[in-house]
Amino acid sequence: PQLGAAVLGGEDLTLLFTHPAAGEAPEGWSATDDARAWMLPRWTFLEADLETQPAPYPALVTIGQDEGGRTWLLDLETLGSFGIGGESQQVADLARFLVAELAVNAWSEGSEVLLADQFGSETIGLNPTRLRQVDRDVALARAAGLVDEMDEVEQNLDADVLTRRRDGLVLDTTHPVVVVVPSRPEGDLVDDLAVRQRSRVVVVHGDEETPAVELTGDGM
Repeated sequence: PQLGAAVLGGEDLTLLFTHPAAGEAPEGWSATDDARAWMLPRWTFLEADLETQPAPYPALVTIGQDEGGRTWLLDLETLGSFGIGGESQQVADLARFLVAELAVNAWSEGSEVLLADQFGSETIGLNPTRLRQVDRDVALARAAGLVDEMDEVEQNLDADVLTRRRDGLVLDTTHPVVVVVPSRPEGDLVDDLAVRQRSRVVVVHGDEETPAVELTGDGM
């Protein structure tokens, strides 16, 4: 299903979908009546073969905690474009935090993070295999090229990115590529990514006009 966010509480993990799930919840999971959420108790034993299964949502990152102490995680692929609004230092700090998550999360294996305009160079050492410093133009050109490739691969294989991950099909066409730039890129790239149901290409950027997240002194 198309994930929007995940919520990790003391008792269970809840997956929140952008649309009702088409099929039944897997064994061990329970579902809400509207099929827009699945819940799994934290003490559930997972089969060993799941350790080799490609992660369905590799761009899932922690975004904060609610008043009940539950941790919220956001699926960047669902957004495509993730604009952050607020004071410049806060924006930079959140972007660095997201980069660090993508660098070390076990389920983000295969992710490629392109840091543009010398942003976040201090994070490279967390995982040089996943993180790279590149010129802004190079990063955005790679993102634009991959957008065209995404459409071509999906049409040729008749399988979207979630299906290819589930079935282990041409996995090198499923890894997230996250471009991090200080300001919103010009042109149509961001708008194109934002209207897709899911995009393995994601642009994280500062955005004062229409941010996905607005930071304040107290958080979001």
